[in-house]
Amino acid sequence: EVLSFTAVATDSDVPVQTLTYSMEAPALANPMSLDDETGAFNWTPTEAQAGSIFDVTITATDNGINPSNLFASETFSGK
Repeated sequence: EVLSFTAVATDSDVPVQTLTYSMEAPALANPMSLDDETGAFNWTPTEAQAGSIFDVTITATDNGINPSNLFASETFSGK
């Protein structure tokens, strides 16, 4: 079955700045997908992945003056 959800982040800065979403490389290898503009996550596990625990870290990054300091991450675990 497909696992899908949308990661949501907010930024209260004025003027409003753009947020982008990303995942760490291990999640991409599983293969999980994340729309970098909308935060839409999708993954269809294979039969070989059944019973294993997988972690995915999703990061939302602000495009402000110093984006390397303007981010928040959340890690999800599931099987």
